[in-house]
Amino acid sequence: MSLFTIYIVDDEELIHNSLRSYIRRNFPDVEIVPFFSAVMFIRYLKKHNVENSLVILDHHFDIGISGSEAVGEIRRISKTLPIIFLTGVTDDSDITYTSDVNIHFKAKPISEMELRRTIKECIEVTETVSGLHDKVSSLELEVQSLAEQVQQTKQWAYDALQSLGVEKQGGIEDPKEWVEFQNNTLKYIEAIEHKETSNSRDKANIFKDIFDIFRKRYKRFDEKSIKFLATGEFLFEEHKEDYHIDFSPILIAYSKCFENVLTVFLKAKGLILDGENTTLGSCVYIIKNNLTSLGLKPADFSKWYRRMHSFLQLRNKAAHPSGVSKSDFEKAKAFLFNMTETNKSEYLLDFLQCAL
Repeated sequence: MSLFTIYIVDDEELIHNSLRSYIRRNFPDVEIVPFFSAVMFIRYLKKHNVENSLVILDHHFDIGISGSEAVGEIRRISKTLPIIFLTGVTDDSDITYTSDVNIHFKAKPISEMELRRTIKECIEVTETVSGLHDKVSSLELEVQSLAEQVQQTKQWAYDALQSLGVEKQGGIEDPKEWVEFQNNTLKYIEAIEHKETSNSRDKANIFKDIFDIFRKRYKRFDEKSIKFLATGEFLFEEHKEDYHIDFSPILIAYSKCFENVLTVFLKAKGLILDGENTTLGSCVYIIKNNLTSLGLKPADFSKWYRRMHSFLQLRNKAAHPSGVSKSDFEKAKAFLFNMTETNKSEYLLDFLQCAL
């Protein structure tokens, strides 16, 4: 969580000094920003992001709007900014926000102990809300990634079935079919490979050689991931002289390998539970939010994150009607591995082989 900020909005210098002293003794790491006018604070609020912050607001101001009027303006700008509302008036009939759970009404003068307790409560609530926002962002990213894969993998799976002479059943947009395709992706890939190799011993030997190369190179990858990778590479070798076909199915084969290995890596680190469904997008998000536990420096992760993100962008072109060109396919492949060299500092799969 970024640096927490406390805004003090009061027109008395003495109150500012007193509150600042209290806060500094109990929360030495927070940033304190003073305002001597509610109007000036509202102008500031309209132009700045006030996440991870709270405001200590006085009720009475000799000049300008009152604290109660300021609350209305603040809530129009930010629905969730915590407010510690200091009131010393006997007639509080103009205070109309008592039902707002994020406003803490405190009588003046407030004690250091009460101020410390209230600020601590506000910080804890803010951290909880921030965590929930992160979770929502993670879910949104996962939904987006899943939606992309729905379009990509279903079309690819249908193409695989059609290549075997099996007719489509239903429309490609039918969401009920997605679960079956998700669970049977490997079977469809194997069907493509089987069709290519069943009638040719030479092709069968080529596939076996490719599989053995990857099996030896990525000893810590599971059999399923190696099969995805080998099938993709085999199909690429079969079509590498073609410049006008859609390379989407081959790229998705590579992508599935990468997703599987990344999931295994995060499970080994305790960041994904057994049985938990993941996508490539959600895996990248989990890494981004757990650098410390993964032992990754922000600078190092920045490099890998850029490569993961670039690979995702290229892979997502498979969902477009135009598909994936050979040029884009080769760019995406270059982020994952190189058949002629092993380099854990350059290629994502080589990096994961060393990290597992």
